[in-house]
Amino acid sequence: MADPRLVQYLRENIQQGYPADRLVTALRGQGWPEQEIQIALADVTGAKAPKHVPSPAAGTKPGLLGNIKNSFIHPRTLFSAIKDVSFSSVILTLVLVLVIGFGLRIVVSLLMSFLGSSPFDIVVWQEGSLFPEITGLISVLLGIVIGAGFLHLFAILLGGKGGYSGTLKAAVYGMIPAMLLSFLALVLVAVPIAVGIIQIVLFLWFLVLLIVGLKTLHKISGIRAILVVVTPIILVVALVVFLFSFALIEIFTIAPNDSMILQSLMNQFPV
Repeated sequence: MADPRLVQYLRENIQQGYPADRLVTALRGQGWPEQEIQIALADVTGAKAPKHVPSPAAGTKPGLLGNIKNSFIHPRTLFSAIKDVSFSSVILTLVLVLVIGFGLRIVVSLLMSFLGSSPFDIVVWQEGSLFPEITGLISVLLGIVIGAGFLHLFAILLGGKGGYSGTLKAAVYGMIPAMLLSFLALVLVAVPIAVGIIQIVLFLWFLVLLIVGLKTLHKISGIRAILVVVTPIILVVALVVFLFSFALIEIFTIAPNDSMILQSLMNQFPV
């Protein structure tokens, strides 16, 4: 059965003179499944609905490089293309992007060291010097996987239908620009303001990608996708503020027993 929203959208726009192929392309970009689009189109045009939609021809999917490009300029295309990507492929993509980002940082560090412009003493070939970087990569990988699980709880509460893999895809592919451009912090280390601006821009773009990914992969509204992302941030900030306030109260509040002890000491050692 055709989705009534798709049928209404197609019927109204076709009646206004819009080409059906452009409408179909727009729906694909919004993340609608191809099968549902074709069934709705058949309902509107009176054509026979296909029993199944043939798989795309080999080479039509963007691949890793295409996905990297789309993560910078075409978020909707990116998440529409990865809807059917397997869990193992997502993890492999995460590992590859982390390794590429790590490699870029190493190359930039070496170049800056050779040119004498690096403020750090980075010698990657020294024994054991790669261990912190490798453990850092593993920590980031685990952090993304666990963080996606935490985020998925809010996606479920707000009606998400994409499963944990949908949330993980949104998080992994949303972090591609930030992970690949992390080397800029080394290049511009002498200009802290520039580093700060770049980090803010990359973080905001990550949030945009995350919201678009959740909206597309979980088939929820933009408002709900924003709430999925913003709610955990608000809760974490509120928890930090609460703990900080509690610590201050403990520090500056003297219990009655402590007050008596302090008074006794002052009596024994008058100034």
